Amino acid sequence: MAQSAQIRKVNPWHARLADWLIINGTTKGWNARAAEHFNVTQSWISTIVHSDAFQDYFQELNGQYSQALLSSVREKALGAADQAISEIQNRLDKEGKTLPYETLLETADVLMKRTGHGDGSVGPAQQIQVNVGLVTREELEHHRARLRTAGGGPKLLEAGVSGEGEPDA
Repeated sequence: MAQSAQIRKVNPWHARLADWLIINGTTKGWNARAAEHFNVTQSWISTIVHSDAFQDYFQELNGQYSQALLSSVREKALGAADQAISEIQNRLDKEGKTLPYETLLETADVLMKRTGHGDGSVGPAQQIQVNVGLVTREELEHHRARLRTAGGGPKLLEAGVSGEGEPDA
């Protein structure tokens, strides 16, 4: 955008426009609704919205709103899960001795699986990925040398090439 059509810095009016855009979105016809709401022309709204200063401010503000919303949703979901688990515990405390063994076992199985402890699967914090590919001895030495000189990276674990003499030390 031409420098003459740019705003230099965001002022309180621009901040209100950014808030309005976050609340009302940018669906079809948003610029006409914004122009009407703020009693300015659509071209002025376009000039403001497309300026670098406003874009920088809007992206930061939008990120803050998004993070706050995600945090709120995450907290609500964890709260609901906590309530559900508490209710399960209450019912087990009250009715546990009268519940059939199969029901207790199924409840335990579901809870264990949901926390990554059931059916022999590995939980998310314990997953390990190993990528193995076929490389020549020269390629292996080349990459080991690069890792040694890079420094500060992950610790290099070395192994020999299967079937070709002694393992590397």
